[in-house]
Amino acid sequence: MPARTRSHVDDAESEPPPDIDPTDPSPGGVRPPEMPLPRPYSGEGHSSALRQWVFLLNAYFLFHVTLTADQQVLIALSLLSGTALDWAEMYHATFTTWTTLRDAIVAEFTPLAGSLDARNALLTCVQTSTVKEYLGRFRALILLIDDLSPAETFHTFRRGLKPAIQKEIILRGVDSFRKAAEMATLFDILTVTASPSAPTAPAAPRAPNPPRAPNPPFRLHATAVDAAPRTRPPLTDTLRAELTALGACYYCRQVGHVLAECPTRPPRPAHHVAGNGPAR
Repeated sequence: MPARTRSHVDDAESEPPPDIDPTDPSPGGVRPPEMPLPRPYSGEGHSSALRQWVFLLNAYFLFHVTLTADQQVLIALSLLSGTALDWAEMYHATFTTWTTLRDAIVAEFTPLAGSLDARNALLTCVQTSTVKEYLGRFRALILLIDDLSPAETFHTFRRGLKPAIQKEIILRGVDSFRKAAEMATLFDILTVTASPSAPTAPAAPRAPNPPRAPNPPFRLHATAVDAAPRTRPPLTDTLRAELTALGACYYCRQVGHVLAECPTRPPRPAHHVAGNGPAR
């Protein structure tokens, strides 16, 4: 068997391992995962399509940080079609960076009446079936409105919910759209779970029951609430107005009675006046 020379050893040491690509500049020769490009934007449809196209391209350029400004512009131009591509052919010389191209295309293709139409549709957007279905329609509309404040979003969403869910949100002092959406969804899930899953045979007709007092509002986690004192939000002017509109008590926040008739309000100490005998 021939002896292994030094040249053979040097050649073996200079050869890269089979699982490493010497042409790959990344550390260790392991290629990073690929991030797909968004679909081409045609300049048509709702403004949400343009907003999503811009968002995905921003994410792509943040992922591929080694791209130059010229490369970013060329990639963005290659992802235009239809009316948007015709527009870009006339003004492409003015686009030196992705930021200038992005701002120009947003200003050109954002419909002027889109926000007004979305606001008008938002006024009539109410819950007609499940909270999930209503929440999907509501979010699709607010994405078309650029100047919608968080407070307006919360109050508009709450106003469109069914009355029972509105009361629960008011009684619990919820003051943000995110929390209101979470509580409304949980309320809906618990309501559906408590309802019978299968139809039953129709019962025999019977005499109508006498009228009874309205049921108290639905209470989430009733065991935990009953076991410990309920923490009530402070009685602000806004909450006082909402409770007055619902006909609810200022103390326990329940409907069916007023503050003077509240059964859970601690009794107030009687005041005695000197010389007039015991208080009645």
